[in-house]
Amino acid sequence: LSITTTSNSRTDLLNSGGLPAVKKKPEKEPEPAPVPEPKEPKAKEKVSIGKKLSQWINSKVAVYINMALLLASTAFMILAGLYALRWSDDAWARRAYDVGVRIGMERPGDFYHETRQRFNIEQRRTAKAAVLDLEEHDGKIDGKHVDDTQVAGEKDNSDTNLKKESTPWIESILKKLDDRICETAQYDNIYTMGMRGLHDEAMKGSTDPKDRARTLEKVFKEQRSILEKYKRRKAGQIKQIFVPYKETLDIYDAGLKVPDDITLVWPDDNYGYMKRVSNESEQQRSGGSGVYYHLSYCGVPHDNLWISTTAPMLMYEELLKVWNSGGNRYWLLNAGDIKPMEMEMTMFMEMAYDFDSFNYDNVNRWQASWLAGLFSVEGEDMESMFQNILDHYYRLAWDRKPEFMGYEMEWDDPEYSRLYDTDFSFETGTAQKRLVEYQDICFQYDVIESSIDPELVPALFEILGYSLHSAYQMNCKFLYAQANHETGNVLYAYQANKAIQELDRLLDRYNSQLDGKWNRMISEICPGYTALYQNLPEYVTEPTTRFRLPDNQRHPEFGNKIDLTELELSGPFRLLEGIGTDWKALQMGQPLDFDASGSIDIPIPSDFLRNSPDSVTLCISVVPLWPVAYDRSNRLGVSVDASDPIICENRFQEWGRDWKIQVLENRKEFVLTLPLERNRYNHTITLSIVDPGQIVQKITVM
Repeated sequence: LSITTTSNSRTDLLNSGGLPAVKKKPEKEPEPAPVPEPKEPKAKEKVSIGKKLSQWINSKVAVYINMALLLASTAFMILAGLYALRWSDDAWARRAYDVGVRIGMERPGDFYHETRQRFNIEQRRTAKAAVLDLEEHDGKIDGKHVDDTQVAGEKDNSDTNLKKESTPWIESILKKLDDRICETAQYDNIYTMGMRGLHDEAMKGSTDPKDRARTLEKVFKEQRSILEKYKRRKAGQIKQIFVPYKETLDIYDAGLKVPDDITLVWPDDNYGYMKRVSNESEQQRSGGSGVYYHLSYCGVPHDNLWISTTAPMLMYEELLKVWNSGGNRYWLLNAGDIKPMEMEMTMFMEMAYDFDSFNYDNVNRWQASWLAGLFSVEGEDMESMFQNILDHYYRLAWDRKPEFMGYEMEWDDPEYSRLYDTDFSFETGTAQKRLVEYQDICFQYDVIESSIDPELVPALFEILGYSLHSAYQMNCKFLYAQANHETGNVLYAYQANKAIQELDRLLDRYNSQLDGKWNRMISEICPGYTALYQNLPEYVTEPTTRFRLPDNQRHPEFGNKIDLTELELSGPFRLLEGIGTDWKALQMGQPLDFDASGSIDIPIPSDFLRNSPDSVTLCISVVPLWPVAYDRSNRLGVSVDASDPIICENRFQEWGRDWKIQVLENRKEFVLTLPLERNRYNHTITLSIVDPGQIVQKITVM
């Protein structure tokens, strides 16, 4: 404790404190002082308040008062520390809530409440020890599992609002919502309605979608009440959206009643395939609808976080469903780290701004035109050069994205979550063909890069070059490792390691361009949470089948392929360019044209049937679309020689094995053996519309 005074000398300080000044003995008698002449008496000098205060501070009384203030300050600090400890306890109680969530309790909020009680009762136990006790006992407090009524009392079954089910977690959520809307009410926001669980998961509690629907309806009511409270207008006049994402779509289908003025934002399946669009009834809602689309995703069956490989035609074909069903109110794009998705993200935003400027004929050429406008060379047809590169780049990724080349599935059983060799074959030549095609487009890119203005090279590399070359090297890494496993030849292991080194070099180039302008905007190959494709493959010195892909993940494909480009199409049938394993696919009617009908005959070349005069085995590969409505499916009819059609239906369950394999491969195969009519010389396959919008990408014949 320091005391500051206004005295200017040590003598002043001594005198003001009441101590006698030291007097020195004079050496001789002083002469008498002259008698001064009488003067007028001076008026009493006024002392300023500041000077009085200074004198008071320097007094003995001030010293004692300051000592008292010091004691009071110390006491205050002790009390503040105790109060802070109370909040520390509250933080550990919140940690207990997280423990409850992690172990799967139906009411993890009760952990929070009970932990708070323990702190009030057992003051001598530290907060950390209390929570660790909860963790160690697997969700038990004092030896008993916490249930719905242990802390909060009997549950109120009233459907009027959430507040009548008074529990700490409900009160905490409502307070959080209330506080946030109070803070942001002045802004023109769009509010996301509803509620899910922690960490992008479903709500805990009942797993019955109908029960969850009733809960969400109460959530809507409370949220809209808070909005009206702070926005000072009716809820119907406030912009709101509801996204039936993942399990929430099941809740919606279970009868969830969403207020009519809330915009329904339909999601894809995280891999570019729309799960639902508005039906005729939903199209009449005053809130309208929109879309939530993904170019990047971290989740089951495998993360897709590194580079963008979503085919432009797939994006358009799926978003066209949304647009034609009235989904023009709100468009949302998940672009991950943004920088790797620049070109695709720009295209999505252009569609959102002016969707009618896109069509089946120009959508696959939009990106090449965009690139040619940025990187032109006088006298060169840059658009055609870019188009050839992009067509091969997206087509190769359609068969297997670079991130999926390890063939592992994340968050899955050990049997499926390990690295495997690919489904491409060195025996049939599909592996070599894939490597050569990647190499070709990288050479073409290098030619363009050497031709443009040097100042533009860094921009072209970060937009296109890095993705092309990195995709190629990722394929080299796994395909050469596969060759090593199949032959035991260590030279292939050397080639795989060389690809890994090249991936590092490409990353260094990206990060160091323009003095590090984009440093770390492309990270190292993203591992997601449980992916393995970024790891080193295992090498061998003897042939082995340990890494062979299981048969249930290998795709059937026969040697004789029908050329779909030679078909004469009319009516509802259309040939789409820029989608499918051969980059041209047959669309059987528009997805929302439920009245579409008809069939198409496809001749079977006679040399395909030399060894099977009585029957024919077909493999029909389709694009793995979702049904456009809850009461629709994915069906088409297949027959040979005008026989009764066989209905092929692609039924799958999200997160199921079939669905996982389909989205990783962008295809579903139907293998059929059908009898031939012996009296015919020319045989014909007939495809019939059952559910409009199915896309056939390849037909092969055994």
